Amino acid sequence: MIKFVLALFLTVFSLSTLNAQELSKIESASIAKSPNDQREYLAITLKNSLEVMLISDPTSDKASAALDVYVGSSDDPKEFLGLAHFLEHMLFLGTEKYPNPDEYQKFISNHGGSHNAFTSLNHTNYFFDIQPDFLEEALDRFSQQFTSPLFNEEYVEREVNAVHSEYTAKVKDDGRRFFSAIKATLSANHPYSKFSVGNLETLKSTPEKSLRDALLDFYAEYYSANKMKLVILGKEPLKTLKKWTIEKFSDIPNKNIVLEHTKLPFFNQDDLPAQLNVKSVMDKRSLTVAFPIPSESPYKTSKPINYIANLIGHEGKGSLLSKLKALDLVDSLSAGSEFDTQTNALFMINMSLTQKGLDNYKDILNIIFDYLFLLKNEGIQKLYFDEQAKLLNIAFKYQEKSEPIHFTSSLATALQESQAKNVLIEGYQLTDFNPSLYLEFIDYLVPKNMFIALSAQTLETEKETQWYQAPFKFFKLDQKVISDLETIEKYYDLHMPLANEFIPESTYLINKDEANHKPELLKQSKGFDLWYAFDSTFGTPKANIFLTLRSPISNSSADNFNKTDILVSLLKDSLNEYSYPAFLAGLHFELYQHMRGITVKISGYNDKQSNLLIKIINSIKTFKFNKDRFETIKERLQRQLENASDKKPFQQAIARTQNILISPSWNEEERLDALSNLKLEELNEYRKEFLKELEAVLLMNGNVTRASALNMANQINAFLLKDIK
Repeated sequence: MIKFVLALFLTVFSLSTLNAQELSKIESASIAKSPNDQREYLAITLKNSLEVMLISDPTSDKASAALDVYVGSSDDPKEFLGLAHFLEHMLFLGTEKYPNPDEYQKFISNHGGSHNAFTSLNHTNYFFDIQPDFLEEALDRFSQQFTSPLFNEEYVEREVNAVHSEYTAKVKDDGRRFFSAIKATLSANHPYSKFSVGNLETLKSTPEKSLRDALLDFYAEYYSANKMKLVILGKEPLKTLKKWTIEKFSDIPNKNIVLEHTKLPFFNQDDLPAQLNVKSVMDKRSLTVAFPIPSESPYKTSKPINYIANLIGHEGKGSLLSKLKALDLVDSLSAGSEFDTQTNALFMINMSLTQKGLDNYKDILNIIFDYLFLLKNEGIQKLYFDEQAKLLNIAFKYQEKSEPIHFTSSLATALQESQAKNVLIEGYQLTDFNPSLYLEFIDYLVPKNMFIALSAQTLETEKETQWYQAPFKFFKLDQKVISDLETIEKYYDLHMPLANEFIPESTYLINKDEANHKPELLKQSKGFDLWYAFDSTFGTPKANIFLTLRSPISNSSADNFNKTDILVSLLKDSLNEYSYPAFLAGLHFELYQHMRGITVKISGYNDKQSNLLIKIINSIKTFKFNKDRFETIKERLQRQLENASDKKPFQQAIARTQNILISPSWNEEERLDALSNLKLEELNEYRKEFLKELEAVLLMNGNVTRASALNMANQINAFLLKDIK
């Protein structure tokens, strides 16, 4: 007994001494945070060089932690492709202190939490959330996975099969197949060209090394404290969180690994300009136009890629998308960078195509390069910079909380590239207007530096990717194609965006002592109810508007259900030019179909919400639909219904269950049969009938007064309901 007490005393004494030594090496940082963020932050560095962000939030209903390791599938050895992903699976299965393979998972789930992990090209990210009172015990189990994992041989085969199941579940997924074809075109030496998921063929022992030994070697080589970032969020004070962190995470080994980013180019020197054709499983059509560019990571306050992408991806009047839609060539367009290695990146313009767009994709290229010429000559304006900067500033000032598990996971990843003191604000900082830098990046967006990726069911291909059996063809573009794209002289009626009318002018917060969370029926009349609730809980000048329009004919037959569906799609399509600047200004608009009719939802800064809502309800009543757009949207719905049979089995089972449980309900076959002969004239007549027996329910909540809600109700009555009944 005496020996036990003495041993216990020595252990406690040693631990206290160790903690004191570590505390002397911990540095706190002044964290730049949103004025609306009431959480407390502390950045510390343990003696093993593990950087940690601690967050105290006494009001949080969940505690959470995440640890990001700067290692991913691009680090896989060529003999064991998918090893980083496999290690992610094996890490959860028992530690020296907690040898039971499901101890961590059970503890989390038994205390109201969830856990997961992901492996990307450069990151492996582990995260969980849990009821706040159980954070310390969860951290103890979580930390052991990085100090003393067992990697038991008996679970190797089981987890290889689990990885293989993940792989086989996505073999027919068009996104994975398209990505695999792009990887097949990259330089063979580039780490991003590797097969990343792993399967039974790549994760097996070789004559030289067993799979488990390869796993242990990989863990020993890459899982070092100086390559990790840890984020912990709890209700406890920072002092307590710091104490737990030191006790539980200081033993993670630090191997002082030098962090390096690949400098290799994505493509071989003579590969570009080139085109990739990929045959899809589903009847989907897409075009990606990509350009290798430098990473924008050194330019965090000028954000050249973000500036350029905002203009290329603009959807307002005169935009690239607006013109391509008017010509019935594309349905959607987005722009931005992908595969950023911190040295290089790919700037991508992604489009979903109509059949006409697929048949005439070279016309799309002409218009794209015409717009890029316009961008270079007229797009570098202080106006656009100031608008983006103002919107980022407002978004940061009134930043809202995200779910703890998402917040800690994303923050742990962000800390790999940002200093702790700037990590919360860096994405919102735009202070350096740098025209010469913007022009320098635009100079990379030229035909001779172009990579085209086209995807559809009908494309000509000549071979298949190794792991996803995706048929593809990769070929160099001839000089005439490039010369033609370099000699464009006309503007195709394109122009740069107008000043954004939806940027909030007032961000005034209504001063009320208590929020009324329970909606009250503010006004009721025949066919119209107005509900209202003031809510200042989140301290932001934002509100929500829900306007539900109910009609007894909206779901009375498969034909009417189709008509409601297409009506909603046409309305969204027609409003896109007008509503996109609102979206950029933090004012989000949704229009969706449900069993009783349609609903308009507007959320975001309340200052300009009425302008957007009046435009929407006017369009619902009076907008004249274009026949070509009607045919395009009808054809898109037809493909969607036909593609249902190619969905994953569980998705088909859920859809079938809904058909059985909900009445009336229409399956894909019934809807396809009703859709075949639908004409625009019939849809216009249906809209009149839909509006004849209309009932409306309006709910407004957030930073809004009763007077504003009543005024909005009066406008809806005047613009939409008057003279209908």
